[in-house]
Amino acid sequence: MSQAESLEGLLRASLLQGGGGHGAQRDAATPSSEHAGPETPPTARLISATRIAAIIGVAPKSWKASALTVWRELVLGVEPKRTAAERVRLERGNRREAIVRGLYLQESGATLVPQREVHVHPVNAWATCSPDSIVDVDGERRVVDLKTWSRWQASKFGLGPADIPAVYLTQLAWSMYVLGLEASELYVAFGEDADDAPHGFSIQWTRRYVVRRDAELEVMLVQAGERFWTQHVLTRRAP
Repeated sequence: MSQAESLEGLLRASLLQGGGGHGAQRDAATPSSEHAGPETPPTARLISATRIAAIIGVAPKSWKASALTVWRELVLGVEPKRTAAERVRLERGNRREAIVRGLYLQESGATLVPQREVHVHPVNAWATCSPDSIVDVDGERRVVDLKTWSRWQASKFGLGPADIPAVYLTQLAWSMYVLGLEASELYVAFGEDADDAPHGFSIQWTRRYVVRRDAELEVMLVQAGERFWTQHVLTRRAP
């Protein structure tokens, strides 16, 4: 079973447990606007691609994120606590991103598209994303997420887009939904820590995954996000 099939199975189970949000699945291009409006809080208190992954339960353990921690952020304003080591890793990852972006642009021939810091869905204003990059590839705009990954754990990635970790598939699907784009990419630089390499990481090979928009998966994600927003954020009731 591919990661995509596993993710869809997880989402179906989540929807059944939660009663399916506001009823039958709707077309992904016409989401509900019942709860969008001027009352929507600042973008820092909305459902991002990272948060939807935590809400549906595919965030890795290292994130220490769950539906409850997202609720605490959005409703109580409790920011996640990071250790000094975690902050160092985050800052190091941010510095490495520029190197990986340069490799991606060189390999793909894509052109960077200027973007906002945070993008908000035009109808469901509780849904946001902040992709690493938006690019133009032969006239098609795509979301791009950039990752560095230990070569010793490369087996977690398959050869095709259906075999990437579920958390990244979720984030790409969410970003495509928010931005209304039909394609996205995950670009992974595999390597290992090395003191003499730029930003302490020696890149040994890269892999580029093109992920197309999946309407069925998107609807399930939107329903999960909408249910969390209406049943837990607006009511202030913990999941």
